[in-house]
Order: sequence, then structure tokens, then C-alpha cells
Amino acid sequence: MTADGFLNHAHSADAPPAMENGKRPAWIARYAVVLGDLHDTIALWRAAHGVPEDDPRPTGPAVNDPIGARFQRHLLRQLIGRDSDSVRRWHELIIHRARIQTQDEQTRGGAIELARELDTLHRRGHDARRLLDRALASGPLPESHPVAALTYRIRRLTRLDLVQSKRESAGHAGPSVPGL
Repeated sequence: MTADGFLNHAHSADAPPAMENGKRPAWIARYAVVLGDLHDTIALWRAAHGVPEDDPRPTGPAVNDPIGARFQRHLLRQLIGRDSDSVRRWHELIIHRARIQTQDEQTRGGAIELARELDTLHRRGHDARRLLDRALASGPLPESHPVAALTYRIRRLTRLDLVQSKRESAGHAGPSVPGL
């Protein structure tokens, strides 16, 4: 949807502007909890900058012009500021334990996304702290894209834990049969 299309559609009685064909784009689903009144502003930003619907970053790639970059940072700071205390603690832990430099907004945003993911895992009963520790213990993070590498490691470990858990529960699900 273009910026003009967004503005023309914003006041119509049809579906919300970010909904096309009845499906919510991934970026809305990912940030639905904290978007609130920023939804329209971020949707307009995305439309004006041609951010594809499948780009999961709330404001898309970093822009180069100084005024646009300043406003993009402003939007990201507003979005990050809406997270819960729990997510903020996870974010601080990631930054501290992984020694990640967060000068650029994309790295900071990725660390916030990972913090949300760890918070969700923790609330679902996973030992998220242990996952983070194991991911960090598996070797140094690369200098370029350290958050992406850490996220990959944690997701891989989460999948491995789920497979192991299923094996264990399947092994204890019924009576054992001798000789098998």
C-alpha cells in the first residue's frame, strides 16, 4: 500500500489500513502488544519508505537521509520504550552477557526482539536463562550481526530442547516392552 493509499484508506470504514486480504502482516503480529497508537504512524512510515509487508522490522531498513534517520530512531525508541520491565531486563542481560555494542538502531532493535522472544519462552515454561547461557557458551559471537547469530543459536537450542523433551515423554508414555 502506498502512502497516498494509506491516507485515503485511513478514514474509510473498511478493514484497518495494514490489513490486506484479511491477513495481518508479520510486523504487526510481532509488535501488536506494544504498537498501540503508533500503529498508524509506523504503517505510514513503512508505506512512505516502500518497506515490504514481509519485512519483520517495524520501520524497515535504516534510512540514509539525516532527517529520516532521526525520525526512524525516534519511532524505534518509542516502540522499545513500551516494552515490559521483564523484556527490558532480558535486553540488558543480552547486552551485558554478550557484550554487544548497540550504537546502531538495527542492532538495538534486534536485541529487543530477542529479549521479547526470551521473555515469551520464559513465560511458556522454558529455562530461557539457561538457553541464553548455552548459546553464549557455544563460542564467540561474530563481530558483524552478533544479535542475529545469538538469536539463531537460541532458536536452534529451543528446537533441540523440544525434540529432546518429546523423546523423553514418548519414552515414558506407556509401559515398556521387554526385548524392543
